[in-house]
Amino acid sequence: MSERAPAQRILRAAEVLIAERGIGASLQDVAAEAGLRNKSAVQYYFGSRDRLIAEAVNARLAEMETARLRLLAEAEVAGRRDDVRTLVAMLVLPMVQIVDGPDSTHFARFLDRLRYHPAVTDDAVVFGEGHQSLRIIIGRLTRSLTSVREADRRFRTDSLATCLLGLVADYERSVGSLGAAARSRRHEDLVDVLTGLVSAPSNLRAVP
Repeated sequence: MSERAPAQRILRAAEVLIAERGIGASLQDVAAEAGLRNKSAVQYYFGSRDRLIAEAVNARLAEMETARLRLLAEAEVAGRRDDVRTLVAMLVLPMVQIVDGPDSTHFARFLDRLRYHPAVTDDAVVFGEGHQSLRIIIGRLTRSLTSVREADRRFRTDSLATCLLGLVADYERSVGSLGAAARSRRHEDLVDVLTGLVSAPSNLRAVP
């Protein structure tokens, strides 16, 4: 077994326990869930709870980064680089594809539990050097919301992120009962719902 294997097991165990118990899940329980006898294994590999959480989030962001860069390239070729629904789909689809994968049962619920943690909310982390696709997508999306007052666009994209985490977590809870066709329809529904949320026109009443 490679040197990184225990660390990878810890990251997945953290996803499961934080998804089920919240951010206060015991680090000793995380080590036990990972199949490690040493109760201090988490501290050995990650140093602290916040470092563990940041590493777990970054590992999943890196996984989605590859898919999002591919979707950006495809949109460029198709002439849809600034299409709002296409941009929302770039945020949604890499997430649900992980949920649908054979190796993830708690990924979305883990992120949803962390929606107020700096590993998820801090722009310097989320839009850091390793996550250029998110900077590009959110930047294009913000500029493309022409029916929304400029002053309201950051609120819309923040709301999109919050709802995305909650809705994909709900999808993850139900995915085991859905067939392939139903999952595909749910993917499209998620994109449609979130596109409507972010792009609905601003109220045209004068702002005091």
